[in-house]
Amino acid sequence: MPATLLFLAMALPGLAHQIPVNPASGLNFDQDVLPLLREHCFKCHSHASGKSKGGVMLDSANALREPGESGLAPIEKNPTTQSLLLKVIHREEGLPAMPPTKPLAPEHTAILTRWVEAGAPWPAVNTPQVSSTKARKPGQITNEDRKWWSVQPLAQASISKPTLTRQNPIDFWVLEKLLANQIKPAEAADPALWLRRVTYDLTGLPPKPDAVTSFLANCSSGKISTQERARVVDQLLASPGFGEKWGRLWLDLVRYADSDGYRADEFRPNAWRYRDWVVKAFNSDLPYDQFIRLQLAADELEPGNLENAPALGYLRLGIYEYNQRDSAGQWDTILDEITDVTADSVLGLGMACARCHDHKFDPILQRDYFALRAYFAALSWPEATPAVNASTMSEYNATMARWRAANQDKLNKLEEMEKPARKKARDGAIEKFPPTTQTLLKSETSNLSPRDRQVRDLAWRQVDYEYDHLENHFPAGETREKWRNLKLELDATRPKSPEMMSVAADIGPVAPPSQFMRRGKSEAVEPATPVLLDRLPPPIVTSRQSSSGRRAALAQWLTRPDHPLTARVAVNRIWASLMGTGFVSTTSDFGTLGDKPSHPELLDLLANDFMCQGWHLKPLIRQIVLSEAYGRSSSHPQEAACHQADPENRLLWRGPFRRLTAEEIRDSLLVAGSMLDKTIGGPTVDATKNRRSLYLPAKRNNRDLFLASFDAADGVISTPLRQNTTTVVQTLLLANGALTTRAAAGLANHAGDGTPPIRIERLFLTALGRPATPAEISTTSDFAGGTGLQDLAAALLQSNAFLYLD
Repeated sequence: MPATLLFLAMALPGLAHQIPVNPASGLNFDQDVLPLLREHCFKCHSHASGKSKGGVMLDSANALREPGESGLAPIEKNPTTQSLLLKVIHREEGLPAMPPTKPLAPEHTAILTRWVEAGAPWPAVNTPQVSSTKARKPGQITNEDRKWWSVQPLAQASISKPTLTRQNPIDFWVLEKLLANQIKPAEAADPALWLRRVTYDLTGLPPKPDAVTSFLANCSSGKISTQERARVVDQLLASPGFGEKWGRLWLDLVRYADSDGYRADEFRPNAWRYRDWVVKAFNSDLPYDQFIRLQLAADELEPGNLENAPALGYLRLGIYEYNQRDSAGQWDTILDEITDVTADSVLGLGMACARCHDHKFDPILQRDYFALRAYFAALSWPEATPAVNASTMSEYNATMARWRAANQDKLNKLEEMEKPARKKARDGAIEKFPPTTQTLLKSETSNLSPRDRQVRDLAWRQVDYEYDHLENHFPAGETREKWRNLKLELDATRPKSPEMMSVAADIGPVAPPSQFMRRGKSEAVEPATPVLLDRLPPPIVTSRQSSSGRRAALAQWLTRPDHPLTARVAVNRIWASLMGTGFVSTTSDFGTLGDKPSHPELLDLLANDFMCQGWHLKPLIRQIVLSEAYGRSSSHPQEAACHQADPENRLLWRGPFRRLTAEEIRDSLLVAGSMLDKTIGGPTVDATKNRRSLYLPAKRNNRDLFLASFDAADGVISTPLRQNTTTVVQTLLLANGALTTRAAAGLANHAGDGTPPIRIERLFLTALGRPATPAEISTTSDFAGGTGLQDLAAALLQSNAFLYLD
């Protein structure tokens, strides 16, 4: 049993309160007992220290009577039994001595003995300050942990206020909270501002000038009819831009990138296929549960389905260092990362802290972490596979066979020339690894265990890298030149290879064993879900011919309709993207360190409806953007008072207000200059192509300067919400950047015909999504001719009215 503690009571108010002398012991708890517990016990056995050595806590009356890892409590409930606490402070033989460093002074031992013999009274006035939570023993969670709000079944919310007459259920619950806090919400947003807001939120692009004009013409007395709002929203949801906008949000979350990361940051030529699959999934409104399942286990759930195979690109997003010699350690890091990202993005639980020990605050155990990780234990990264159907592949193979037959002599000669270079490349790569990895690389894969095959396959990528750069292994001179010429000759007639994609698979039907280190000892662990969620039936793993079936089992468990987290987390992310902050502001942390929901009933209502409507995102988004809460003005006549009562607008007394994202700013500049190429999908392109920013190379280290400066996600870590910084670099890029100059010239040219008021009107409609006011027309009329028009265009494109959504 453990010992010594230090400072809990020192920092807690109320502990200096004088307690009357206990008549049974003649002791004053505050003056005689508590100081001894503070000095000698609390450092290792208190909630404040975060330690419970031996599973024992000594900072409350209840904790004193809870059994530790030995099965015995410090203070036995049976008064006739000598308590363990007395035995250890008296240093009885066969028990750990407490405190472990040196014995208590005799007078201190006597005080604690009298206190324990009197029943260890703990004055009620101290109990709430010291501890109101039952101690959590190592490797266990408590009943209190199981009561945490986010792991409770979804509540069946109902509308409780008959006086509310709003038709959208969202507005019932939002208004109820506002009324309870005596806050009057803002009025509806100006129609043009609402149109700009909803167009950006649903497509990531500004409204077209003609759409603004038509929309305003359909508004009566500055009011937007419900039918007109619905028409606009339905049109935007059907736009291809919807998937590009919302796909980007998901790609942020799963740290999508077109490069490996680390120092070399090698380009990944096939990563874009996963990006395009995500965009297509959002545009087709693929049910969210299926969206999750396919990314985790498309190969196990839909083997041979070429359309959904790119979803497995999710499992290939890990950072990879091409010259890392510790392949075993690197593979462990890859498995750790996919575990972390899956927990963050789907469950909304930050589990990474439990990799080394039981989570210090959340009821997530170290065993939980490695049990979840075990679902990915059989994962492998095969070479790129064809992205074409069987018929096309068969045709290619036949063509390739004919080409080989026609060029067999040349191919034999090329192979003979390459033999020494290949041996040199292979041997040079292998000798850089530690001896154990060298042994794996020299072994037949059929003789290796699943784990050894994973490590070997990852290490062999470095051999393949040298093969891809084979010219470096030829001696300079005539031999190299002959080889190069022959290779060029053959390549000139070689049939074009089919398009390829990067997918994931299992190493085989048997997964490598999983284990973790606890207190210096290795403990085996089988696939399992967190104990905190054990009210759900465990996943059923069914192995396949070539895979373990573990990922499919996890995918099915995550998307159970009775899962308390998956739908809640997804709905909360949607709400946060549209309203500026989530019901739970910490969108990837639904644990005890995260925020509690501002509107728990509404969150559960929307989550239930979300699942009942087949896990479709578009109806949920439609419901939110058609609510009065979303459509309110972002300003309020009593701004100061409302801000004082609710500084973060958690109660939604005004509408959302945000800066455009990095991609939205760049894309809007291209739109303003009539330069945007709206081609959907395909391989990445450089910035000169004027495609949407989604299609630019998302490199982890060599990032696009413009997008990085405006806080685009870096692809290194999961990014649930973008940061919004304000820097001088942003100002300089807008003021002096070539993109702004080209956009301003294109905008001025587009608005160049007609009278000055007409030109200015076109500038404002295109750049800001609204008509210019009479005052703005009057103020800017001197700039309506010559180069002044381009200067005015540039000024608008750098204004807050352009960069922010009201």
